[in-house]
Amino acid sequence: MEDLALTNITLYKRDMGFFQHKTIVKPGRDGEAQFRLRVPKTHQKTVFSTVRVRGPGSISTTFGRKRQDLAKKQQRGQYNFSLDGSFAKFLSDSKGYHYRFSYDDRADPVEGCLVMMEREMIPEGDKLREEQYLVFLTGTVLERFHLKKMRRLEILDEVMAQKLASFLALRSQDIVPEPEEDDTADIIIKVSNLDGSETIPDSARELEVSYICPLNSWV
Repeated sequence: MEDLALTNITLYKRDMGFFQHKTIVKPGRDGEAQFRLRVPKTHQKTVFSTVRVRGPGSISTTFGRKRQDLAKKQQRGQYNFSLDGSFAKFLSDSKGYHYRFSYDDRADPVEGCLVMMEREMIPEGDKLREEQYLVFLTGTVLERFHLKKMRRLEILDEVMAQKLASFLALRSQDIVPEPEEDDTADIIIKVSNLDGSETIPDSARELEVSYICPLNSWV
């Protein structure tokens, strides 16, 4: 990707400038070419709203570095786990998978398929206390287990474990901001459907990008 060089600045009032970048587009084998223009982040709103692009072929412009949000990442096949940090909510999102867990009232671990979650309101003085239960299919029997008595839950489905690991990896990328490389923002310009004939004069291949930006941002 080629950086667009600054070729001209026209001075305006109030320390504003009209910036122009020009280059001759040389298409690649696929008839396309890409260029990058870096502008000050402090004034990117002004630049993005005033930028004009003129050139050959079909032109598309992308402003800034786009990041896929978590929802889009999940659409690529990731399991839609809850993000509220609740163990109960995680399990309610994971019905249909097999688990092995320790239970306070049982000497041996329990193994089964999670079927549903139930909530029960218990009177406690003038208030109601919510208790949460999980229903598992153990063999051919449906059994209800108190959530607070469950210990060390093990995921038995390998696919489920992989989905959870992938989700957590993507979640960490979404939470932790990417380090800033510099104080500039990118404008990516893609030129396609170009005529590769050598008979086309340079004047017909010229790409010009112009915009308005405060001069002091470049000092």
